[in-house]
Amino acid sequence: MLCTRHLKENPNRYMEDEVGYPISDRKEINELVFGENGLIKAVDMDTYNVRLDRIKRLITSKDENVRGKQFLPYFVNKLVPTLNDFVIKPSLIGMVSTGWTNNNCESANHIKNGDAMEVDGPQQIHVKGRADR
Repeated sequence: MLCTRHLKENPNRYMEDEVGYPISDRKEINELVFGENGLIKAVDMDTYNVRLDRIKRLITSKDENVRGKQFLPYFVNKLVPTLNDFVIKPSLIGMVSTGWTNNNCESANHIKNGDAMEVDGPQQIHVKGRADR
């Protein structure tokens, strides 16, 4: 299972930096993949396949307006297999929620590693890190 926050950031960065999609296109595609009615929220494979086909058609039409790199190969060859293996399949068998993020894990790591916050008063809050040990 992978953190959906990171799964959103990587393709968004690719659409912006490598392909040159405007922000409106990036938001539209992200919503279709990660939104409340998006690909990762599909409750069965039929719904998933319908949504996937719709997204592919949209990306194909958007790719016609850019020169150079296109987003569809990245989407089909990298993002979709990753989503299938680490988000869709685990969520369909009830292993994990589709909106899982690793914030709780990272918060626990800060505590475990001694990077907890200390409060010395109302104006004096600092993070206790490894250098403070």
